[in-house]
Amino acid sequence: MAQGLSILSSPVITRLYTPANLGYLALFTSFLNFVLVGTSLKYELGIVSADSEREAAQLAFMSLLFCLPMSLLAGGLIWFLMHYSLLGFGGLPPITPLLIIPAIAAGGAFLALRYWFIRQERFGFISNTLVMQHGARAVTQMGLGALGPHATGLFAGEIVGRFTGLGRMIKKYWPSLRAHVRDSSLAEYRGILGKHRKLLVYSLGSSYLDTLAANLALPLLIQYFGSSAGGHFALVQRVLAVPLALIASSVADAFHSRMALHAREASKRMVPFFHRTTLLLLLAAGLPSLALLIAGPRLFGLVFGAPWTLAGTLAVVCIPWFLTQFVVSPLSRLVFVLSGQESKLVYDIFVVISVVAVFVFGRRMGMSFYQAVVALSVVNAIGYAVYYFILLRIVIAYNRDHCS
Repeated sequence: MAQGLSILSSPVITRLYTPANLGYLALFTSFLNFVLVGTSLKYELGIVSADSEREAAQLAFMSLLFCLPMSLLAGGLIWFLMHYSLLGFGGLPPITPLLIIPAIAAGGAFLALRYWFIRQERFGFISNTLVMQHGARAVTQMGLGALGPHATGLFAGEIVGRFTGLGRMIKKYWPSLRAHVRDSSLAEYRGILGKHRKLLVYSLGSSYLDTLAANLALPLLIQYFGSSAGGHFALVQRVLAVPLALIASSVADAFHSRMALHAREASKRMVPFFHRTTLLLLLAAGLPSLALLIAGPRLFGLVFGAPWTLAGTLAVVCIPWFLTQFVVSPLSRLVFVLSGQESKLVYDIFVVISVVAVFVFGRRMGMSFYQAVVALSVVNAIGYAVYYFILLRIVIAYNRDHCS
């Protein structure tokens, strides 16, 4: 339902706003996605696998506290990028740094609380909140777009969407948290943070690199080919994100929770569960991939308007990238269950270097916008394939060590 609201609003938004507007929105959300991975210093990832309810509550509380200073730092960072016109950020509205701070604070709080409810296996509650957020975002962006095509209307919709439902989550979360937090000492908090320091040492850097690899392409495309080109690529990402968010993210939550349970109680089930999830994701990705391959440009022109047929052409060449990402992204939660952060860090470095290399060599060879997107699709598909075999190696090694 949440993704359905985004799907229904997209044809309206593409007719209310210009490709350049959508390019700037994608730049805004790319920055959000990059910063959000570190708003809680990755301690929220320890909530699901914590040894006790008290430890999970303490991690959740600390994760919420970290959000405010990190959002303020993010406001300063985007001002710096805008001031010196780096990575295409120079074209963003001057008010952007003030808008990014509440967006990041709300987004970080939602991520921390989401992991708390994942531990409780309250997947329905998480889904209901997402429906409210997507609905509020769509209504706000369409309403402000009717007043005129300005990027700030799209930014405002992002902020409203991220705050919607947050109070409801806090209200449900606080009663179970209060008893644990109220009588916890500073020494106990330091001990918990120290116990989970591997999340900070390995997962934070790795997650920044991972998110940088996923979001770096758009700023570089805008830098070299302009905001309109970025808008077309952003629409491709928006459309391909629908099945990723609709299916893959939900599978990721359930996979994380169930894999943690198997690690604690029945490690012999982990490898078969990994293979079954792989097959499920491959089957689920098949239909949207086939639809894009057969009628990508026509579908985009019909649904989003004639000016967007280029985005449909780009979507076809991004199929390998989409397929591998759809399968591997949910399975990557494995590293947080089995402490495989060191291997993931090596993978993330490889992907970031590869994405940058596409633009470095592409500029020397006079690569066109279309050719750059093709190269990005190939490089990312190879990266995800390599990552899959790293994950498979981790789960097989864990199973062998604990079943012998």
